[in-house]
Amino acid sequence: MRHNPFNTRSGNTVAVEKKLLKSPAYRRLSGTAKTVLTDFMMKKRVKKHNARWEIINNGEIQYTYTEAEQNGISRRAFSRAIDALIESGFLDITETGAGVCRLPTKYAISDRWKNWGSDSFVTRSRSKRRRWKATHGFQKGHPYYPPNV
Repeated sequence: MRHNPFNTRSGNTVAVEKKLLKSPAYRRLSGTAKTVLTDFMMKKRVKKHNARWEIINNGEIQYTYTEAEQNGISRRAFSRAIDALIESGFLDITETGAGVCRLPTKYAISDRWKNWGSDSFVTRSRSKRRRWKATHGFQKGHPYYPPNV
């Protein structure tokens, strides 16, 4: 028996609403952001519940910088794409990871994009991490700065 690539039971199909593809929020995204969104759509797992499809791993989806690089997306381009997807209402961060500790960030696919450009749109953005903090290392502002020599 020949394998059918459109068999939804095998997990080889990615469904995207036409409404999403025609939305102003989607149309304004860069090519990289659209690619990253498609990658997120491929990572979601769905289950039929009361005649509707429900994302069963929403809030647990992971997409790391290392994985993006393996897919040909630079770290900088991936970062900009994630920011654009959050700001446009396609993604939300459910758990901020710590790259240094090898803890990945967890994402949820959002439908906030449906209200993009209206008064009811809920604005979100990724918190910007500062590389320097007064409480880390022997820098100005740290209790042990300057070091006793």
